[in-house]
Amino acid sequence: MITNLGMEQETRKNLWSQYAAEAKAEPNFAAASDEERRKIRQNMMRRVQFLGANAGAVSHGDVMMRFTFAINGLPGRGGYPVYIAMHGGGQGHPIMNETQFAGMSRRYRDSVDNGIYISVRGVRDTWHTHFNPESYPCYDKLIEALVLNHNADPNRVYLLGYSAGGDGVYGITPLMPDRFAAVNMSAGHHNNISAVNFMNTPILLQCGDKDTPFNRNHETVKYGQKIKELRGKYPGYVSETYIHVDKEHSHVVDHSDKRVLQKIYKDAVAWYENEALEHETIEANTNAMDWMNRYVRNPIPAVLAWDLSARAEMRENDCYYWLRAGKEQRSGILRASYNGETNTINIATEEFAGKFTVLLNYDMLDLCKEIKVNVNGIEWAHTVAPSEEIMAKTLKERGDVNFCFSAEIEIEV
Repeated sequence: MITNLGMEQETRKNLWSQYAAEAKAEPNFAAASDEERRKIRQNMMRRVQFLGANAGAVSHGDVMMRFTFAINGLPGRGGYPVYIAMHGGGQGHPIMNETQFAGMSRRYRDSVDNGIYISVRGVRDTWHTHFNPESYPCYDKLIEALVLNHNADPNRVYLLGYSAGGDGVYGITPLMPDRFAAVNMSAGHHNNISAVNFMNTPILLQCGDKDTPFNRNHETVKYGQKIKELRGKYPGYVSETYIHVDKEHSHVVDHSDKRVLQKIYKDAVAWYENEALEHETIEANTNAMDWMNRYVRNPIPAVLAWDLSARAEMRENDCYYWLRAGKEQRSGILRASYNGETNTINIATEEFAGKFTVLLNYDMLDLCKEIKVNVNGIEWAHTVAPSEEIMAKTLKERGDVNFCFSAEIEIEV
């Protein structure tokens, strides 16, 4: 039994070393039993093929996601920050997307002073090129591989995209927000994705005022307002909206490595509500990297909101920060919080019925004491038995040492 924080931290460190060694080990099928071969195949599924000095690929089933990468500068205390950039294009000829992919390999790269810059190729030439069902496990595997093999900091992984890549930011982040520290969306469309899951994941929204196809300009402001409304009710929502003056779809400057100031509307909502009037403008640094760099992921935020209508079925885990729910749970909202001072967990559900699991460690609560659990106003005392077995299981679920938990509480509503 894991009886205190120090013991948990030491066990976590040892489990991570063991996990990393196994994940990197070369497979030896000849000497392996059937069970060992099964484990080897599981480890190989997490691998990324790095092709030469600046390219690679990751697969899920028969679907491959290619990428280019560059490593600039020096790592921080936790490793290199990672910037995953998604190209424009989408529905159309493969040559169009290849051209956009090549352009994205350079677009934000020179704004990375210290970090790993990744440009990913959409897995199919569809309108949702960056968020096909297979895309989500590919992003999981890519991030895990960068942490294992390239000293990436899992708490400083950033996502950004332009046009169809902006669509990708909307399409990916709410389904796997616990992977990202912050995101930047430029010139994309939200396609009516729920904004609830942006709690704890800051987002910068950027668009040109003359980007009228699909009403991208107006929809960008409206989505920012959705997040602002949520921020008025619940903690944890951070967003800004930059509407660039006199800019059409392809001309938003969100990547100036010289940090040339750009003209944006001081009040994007006022501009949206009455474009005919003259509105005050300001000059601002709209560099996406600089904005995202303000934020570091907290893997165990004290307050969570999980809209289960936004889920990625092909991901290999069913987790969301410190919650887990089976993939059969496809609707409703879970609002969860914990308080270390009172050793309590509070859960409020909205249109949800079924089971879910609360994942715990000593960084959150004192697991040696009774835990007060309150679900929809019904409270009871619960005791847990923190174990190395649970720690090993939860570590392997996401391949992230920050999501290594020693205790679980299953709840049914």
